[in-house]
Amino acid sequence: MGSALLRGHELRWHKKGDDGSGKCSIVHVGGDAVVHGALFVIPETEEPALDRAEGSGYSSITVSVESPQGEVTAKTYVAHKSAIDDTRQPYSWYKDLVVSGAESQDLPSEYVDALRQVDAVEDPDAERVRKHRDFLPCGGSG
Repeated sequence: MGSALLRGHELRWHKKGDDGSGKCSIVHVGGDAVVHGALFVIPETEEPALDRAEGSGYSSITVSVESPQGEVTAKTYVAHKSAIDDTRQPYSWYKDLVVSGAESQDLPSEYVDALRQVDAVEDPDAERVRKHRDFLPCGGSG
């Protein structure tokens, strides 16, 4: 459906990934904070598969977002409190996937630039790196 804006929230990379890295979650902080993202229509029959794909440590919540269609209700995922570790960092391939997704949705350039600035670490598992970088445009060349 295009881009969406969630006010009063921040994107954080602090959800404990099963692979030892940090994954994305949103946190309500109020004020002028915003999270930009993409809005998709997911058939109800596919929601269980999406829930499984997101994995453990997340719960789905309903939020109100601003979109080109106006204000809409959307489902998103947030990390359980027990799954948060503020010392975690994303692997570089994961950060690159998030940046690539933001670019593909034409999110604001300042927002994409801020995503690029997030500190990331290299994944020691070369096979996992190859597998995930295959999802990037140009075979993972960034």
